[in-house]
Amino acid sequence: MGQLASVGYNFTETGLFVFKGFNRDEVEETLILNDVDVWDVSESEGVVQVSVAPTEFAHARDQLTAMGVKDFDMAEIRMVANDKIKLEGDELVKFQQLLDMLDEVQDVQGVYHNVDMSDDE
Repeated sequence: MGQLASVGYNFTETGLFVFKGFNRDEVEETLILNDVDVWDVSESEGVVQVSVAPTEFAHARDQLTAMGVKDFDMAEIRMVANDKIKLEGDELVKFQQLLDMLDEVQDVQGVYHNVDMSDDE
């Protein structure tokens, strides 16, 4: 077992926003024109994801709200893996079981990992 934050260098603290109903270019332009330190804006199937510097989280949220974003699917500062890995088959099943067990432990406040959990095949 590693010590507290022994793998912290593998993660970057990031402000994340996920919401629907806007196009990527419009969001990116609005944030840049309002001097938000935007790291990335992506769009997939009508869902926009915005990554910003954690120090810009409140400013970005205010600008997104001003442009009409009312409901965020996600709006938080979290640790994001720098490099993701893909697990398959039995390894993925075991990893999901581990996450489920950790979710049951009351002392665990959050689990950050670098496993790509997307359904892209």
